[in-house]
Amino acid sequence: SHPELARMLRTFLIKRAFPQYSYQHCRFRHRRIHSSPPHSTFLWPSFFQAIADHFKQMSKPGLVGGTGRLFDETKTWEELYQDGTIPWDLEAPTPALRSVLTAEPLMVPAGKADDGRRRKALVPGCGYGHDVFLLAEMGYDAHGVDISPSILSNVHLSLRGPYQPIASHAAVHIDDFFNPTSAKSWNDQPYDLIFDYTFFCAITPDLRQSWAARMRELLNPSGGRLLTLMFPLSNHEGGPPFGVSRETYREVLGEVGMEEVAYYPVTNSMPGAGRDGKEAMGIWKVKEC
Repeated sequence: SHPELARMLRTFLIKRAFPQYSYQHCRFRHRRIHSSPPHSTFLWPSFFQAIADHFKQMSKPGLVGGTGRLFDETKTWEELYQDGTIPWDLEAPTPALRSVLTAEPLMVPAGKADDGRRRKALVPGCGYGHDVFLLAEMGYDAHGVDISPSILSNVHLSLRGPYQPIASHAAVHIDDFFNPTSAKSWNDQPYDLIFDYTFFCAITPDLRQSWAARMRELLNPSGGRLLTLMFPLSNHEGGPPFGVSRETYREVLGEVGMEEVAYYPVTNSMPGAGRDGKEAMGIWKVKEC
């Protein structure tokens, strides 16, 4: 089939570029590369560079439709999903999210309140919804939002298959996270928990203040928590993914009245994803008046 030929070609090209890796290391599994070539400070393998180049080619000389963006994200991210160039997809829930949800003492609001009510959780840029499903399993009414329509077929397969028991508590919406006037159901409620991972680093830096404003707007000021799994901790140029730091988040979230509750390096990054030592968890809340 054409997708299989494309997969074989990508594997061949990666092997030529990085001969120190076996074909087994370079192969795509469900359209994701498991290994990354080494770099002294930051893993910037060819497939991430391909994403950056893809967005650079799609850039417009002016802003797109008055949105304040330098390219049409819907078109560019959708093309990557259709092409299978999705190295950010871990094919499973994020281990660091599971850890913080089960930590003792509990650092975030539990999925279920004392009265049995399910609390609300949101995952912006959710992709195939792995973390949405985990949050639903942990007791939340979980919502994900993404701008790429191609994700829905995988989401529906998951909800009809292994995640069928929590299907009524997990929903993925195709929408623009930055649109405060969206009429879709995910946008009409404050969230007790918001999880951001590979979303902040995917948007252009000129959108970071808008990102912070939306987080503040959507987070429940009474006990809500924003989890930012910071990646990649790097000062490299270009992107996406764009380099981030603890101070990057402190600056933009502080400007909208949010403060850091906790920060710690992540020690259980997804094995084989090339992210060890390049991730940290930040937990934030709305400042008390």
